[in-house]
Amino acid sequence: MASASSQAVNADPASQYPAGHYGSLNTQQQEALESFKSLLTKRGYPGFESSAPLQDIKLLRFLRARRWDVEAAYAQFHDTETWRQANEIDTLYETIDADAYKKLRSLYPQWTGRRDRVGAPVYVWRPQALNGQAVAESELVAAKPGFSRSRTDGGKTSASLLCFAALYENLLRFTQPLATQLPDRAHAAVPVTLSTYIMDVSGIGVMQFWSLKGHIHTLAYLASAHYPETLGAIFIVGAPPFFSTVFGWIKGWLDPVTVSKIRIVSRDEVLPALEEVADGGSIPKMYGGDLDWTFGDAPVIDPYLKDVISWDGEQSSFPLAPLVWEPVEGKGY
Repeated sequence: MASASSQAVNADPASQYPAGHYGSLNTQQQEALESFKSLLTKRGYPGFESSAPLQDIKLLRFLRARRWDVEAAYAQFHDTETWRQANEIDTLYETIDADAYKKLRSLYPQWTGRRDRVGAPVYVWRPQALNGQAVAESELVAAKPGFSRSRTDGGKTSASLLCFAALYENLLRFTQPLATQLPDRAHAAVPVTLSTYIMDVSGIGVMQFWSLKGHIHTLAYLASAHYPETLGAIFIVGAPPFFSTVFGWIKGWLDPVTVSKIRIVSRDEVLPALEEVADGGSIPKMYGGDLDWTFGDAPVIDPYLKDVISWDGEQSSFPLAPLVWEPVEGKGY
């Protein structure tokens, strides 16, 4: 049962973005954050005694996911930190083979290079190429010498799931921090910690869904358990008639907060639904927008980003590699 304090926080009527995010907390949410940091300190996690923006931003993701229940947030945080340390996720991302990363990227959600109206990066995932053979091949890629210098938890986490984690790290360590630095968005003082997803399941048959049931389950678990509150709006497009059954499985694998963000939209509703969260220039043409981008392409960098970044030599876009956007001492980002 949620604590009295978490119930009080949930009762607050200000439930829309950016409420509950860093820099936009009400009194009860701030108290929950301070209680969370105090609990972490008491239970052996150092460095949470004082307020540090990056730490607070991270902790708030767990609090929002657990509806401000401090004990539940701690349990999820502890499980995630244990998993990250056992698999050296930071080392995995920082040392993963660039060619392997690029190959794996073709199977999973890809950043379009654009952002929604609150500045969150827009991703598209077309899982049509994800089948049993592709999953097996990704396992072989991860098993090759030189894939990464990280150790693993001895097989508790599959190699394909670790591949997905490496790609997910790009969201946290590159696209979200990059988007945070761009002030041309609503609530520019609030760090970007969400993303908008378009999941295009058109053309996928029931047998493919069934054969991938276990793999999709593990992907959903990873996102829900270890990367909480990184997803904003999630649009499922091109759903076949049988998808209601598939969605029933998926809902059971995700936390209720994430499930509440998913919308299945019909062919005629796709563009109007996407325009609720993004301008036409950030919506790919295949979904009725103006963006000339298809799944598999490199990100199409939006005009504002081009104006604020200085490129070296002939470089004019980001490489398809495990990038990090972080501050440089004395220079900021």
